[in-house]
Amino acid sequence: MFDEVTDGGPLDGGAPGELTGRIIEPGVRFDEALVSWNITPGVDATIELRVAQLVIGGGGTEYNWSPWMFLGRTGDSKLASGEQRVVTSDLGKIDIDYFKAAKGVQCDALQYRVRFDAAKAGNTNPVRRVTVTVTNEANADWNAERLFTSGSTAKYARGWSVGATNAEVSLSVPFRSQRTQRPEIAGRICSPTSVSMALAFHGIDLPVLTVANTAFDSAHDIYGNWPRNVQAAYELGVNGYLTRMSNWRQVEDCLRLGWPVIASIQTKPGELRGAPYTQTDGHLIVIRGIDAAGNIMVNDPAAETPDKAIVVYNRDDLTRVWLQRTLGTAYVLQGKR
Repeated sequence: MFDEVTDGGPLDGGAPGELTGRIIEPGVRFDEALVSWNITPGVDATIELRVAQLVIGGGGTEYNWSPWMFLGRTGDSKLASGEQRVVTSDLGKIDIDYFKAAKGVQCDALQYRVRFDAAKAGNTNPVRRVTVTVTNEANADWNAERLFTSGSTAKYARGWSVGATNAEVSLSVPFRSQRTQRPEIAGRICSPTSVSMALAFHGIDLPVLTVANTAFDSAHDIYGNWPRNVQAAYELGVNGYLTRMSNWRQVEDCLRLGWPVIASIQTKPGELRGAPYTQTDGHLIVIRGIDAAGNIMVNDPAAETPDKAIVVYNRDDLTRVWLQRTLGTAYVLQGKR
């Protein structure tokens, strides 16, 4: 994971209303990339990504870059009149909210760009944070992570083994149900409902529909766009990022810091025992703790009442439907901005 935090200070050079990140070279090949952002509320911004393959020839080493591809924007997600958004290339495409390489393709580098309304931003940098996570689905038992924050670096290579935990940890995350919201959208808002629970834990208690309206992706008519939910949380007052986790130690570390983990899961029939559903092609839950036996304490927004929603799921079950099935895709909401 590449996590770049800015101080919001003056922009240094570059085109007005544009911030281009440095070229990120993970040191390993990847076929998927997830990007999230925290951008000052009220500033209209478009976020783009390009990826590259390393080319070695007689003239030395260089990169073959894709065009800039549209990842998302703050505010209204609809196309402006006459606007064209590039979302495909020879190397891969943007699959709604993340980059997925073309079949058989693996990439070596990437770069992000943010274009924003300079008049609204003034002489300050509205981009407070950009987080990039790369993974290799073709070799999914390996997940590399590099963290860059304020000049510090660390590197880890991990598999998705369940990992050991030291002791029980539990966060008092308030419960919210998606099922008690407007009937026409109740089945579609697990993501903003989960975000609303994490916001309430951090002291920002808002109606689920307020969070849902903020996160709504009108271009795709969905509420579950991953980076839009992270940005919605930021606009409503809480810092956070999108990532992928590879073991339960990482989850425990977040929980001990007071950061609920919102996990994106996919389940086949019977894989998640005790859940208020038999299967799901995509669902989000709030991981709020680990019990003394090492099983996972969860708030599941798919249930209508706390007695059915505040549950403990078997660790092996969640390892299968989350760490393995979605490569541990998660939002981490850290606290008030």
